Amino acid sequence: MIFDRQDEVKIVATERIKPRGDAYKMSLQKIKSLKGEDEYVLLPIAVYEALKDKIDDKLSATRGKARVTASDYLPFVLDDYLDNPVALARMKARLTQNELAARMGVTQAYISKIERQDKVTPALLERATKAIRAIRAIRR
Repeated sequence: MIFDRQDEVKIVATERIKPRGDAYKMSLQKIKSLKGEDEYVLLPIAVYEALKDKIDDKLSATRGKARVTASDYLPFVLDDYLDNPVALARMKARLTQNELAARMGVTQAYISKIERQDKVTPALLERATKAIRAIRAIRR
């Protein structure tokens, strides 16, 4: 599986890996790059869970640490991924597009369209903000 320039996922080629002995009674898949080189291995979650500690230990050894900890990961910050203020406000309020659309008296498709826009008018932003505040007040 690779990502092309438009961030689309494509499976280029896969090859079944035969299990060795009784280690795993399931087959794994190798995923090749566009150049035909082995790039990834697709494995069942049960196998991943069984190997996770070993993987973490191996990664830690290359960094000179004993274990991988939560501080080794960057937190997900929604603001870093969304530029549209309506989408950001809606997600921070934990609302679906359907809920916001119902409160604003529009369709879910219209909310989706608004959230895909690069710019939102101040009037539309104010309308969405009022609807989100109203929904949050009802939920309290």
